[in-house]
Amino acid sequence: MKTFTLVACLAAAAALAGGAIGCSSSSSSTLGDDGGTTPATEAGADASGDATANPEAGADAGTADSTSSDDSGSVGETGADDTGTGESDSGAGNDTGSPQDSGAPVDCGSAPTLHQDPSGNIFCGYGADGGKVECTTGTECCLGGDLGGGTFAPEQCGARGGTCTNGGEIDAGGSPAVPIGCMQIADCTANGVASAAACCLQGATSTATCSYPKAEYGTAVVCETGNTSPGTCAAGELEICSSQSDCPTGTTCTAGKWKLFQVGFCL
Repeated sequence: MKTFTLVACLAAAAALAGGAIGCSSSSSSTLGDDGGTTPATEAGADASGDATANPEAGADAGTADSTSSDDSGSVGETGADDTGTGESDSGAGNDTGSPQDSGAPVDCGSAPTLHQDPSGNIFCGYGADGGKVECTTGTECCLGGDLGGGTFAPEQCGARGGTCTNGGEIDAGGSPAVPIGCMQIADCTANGVASAAACCLQGATSTATCSYPKAEYGTAVVCETGNTSPGTCAAGELEICSSQSDCPTGTTCTAGKWKLFQVGFCL
């Protein structure tokens, strides 16, 4: 075989001018060793290696990322802070309805409802001891003013038509108390107000930040006279009601909030 190969190569050299490449033809057969099963085996190894993508994807999509239940927030967002009791909106949280409005972000809390007390009996929030303050016939409610530094005087009942003394000094950053003479027309008539026509909130500003009517500020709630009951308040005042009978024709007694109170507005 060696002799044959040498002769073949000599013959190939002699035919070089003709461009023959016979000597390399026998050695090119060794490409089968590199181009045979080995590349297929390497491809198979790569394929099996890439197949690990499925377990990786499974690990990412498994329980390690399924933490949505931890972020439900359902317990912390029940709005329990704005429960209030009866005609009061004095929940323990952000929607306490402090006697004077602090300008803090509005917390709408729970929806208010209408409350009707006996004629002449005015709910006045809560006193210094936390007890409910009810002002009976012959008295008015004095809603405590700002004493400065975010502290408010307690609510109290005062002589009807008198001056409320549970307020703060304006020069010291405080605010005066707010006298409340009625929450319904029946409170006016029970206290001897002749020709009582409407119960009106003075100096307040209505807001549209909640799904129900809400009023801020306010200097007094008074009995208006001079026309047939139920009548209307003066320009710039908000008409307060406890039931539909307090409102003039064409308006509806709608539950809302003002400071500590769940009240009705004739709208």
